[in-house]
Amino acid sequence: MIIRLTPPLLADSDCHQVSCQFDDALLREDTADQLGLTLPATLDRAVQKRKAEFLAGRYCARAALAQHDGSAAVDIGIGT
Repeated sequence: MIIRLTPPLLADSDCHQVSCQFDDALLREDTADQLGLTLPATLDRAVQKRKAEFLAGRYCARAALAQHDGSAAVDIGIGT
């Protein structure tokens, strides 16, 4: 698996922390789809490691939002 969640740090009930480890060597063309994420066109020409970093970050953000308010299906955009 490209992404493995790591145990969260202890925090209060209003703070949700998610972290993971990822292996960019396992990134495939369909990885974003398998994770239910969208790889933006701006990363089409990016190196494999950057694409994996992006997906891992969005995966963790989505998991943190799910812990916070159950909104796991939101698409986390870029920029403001």
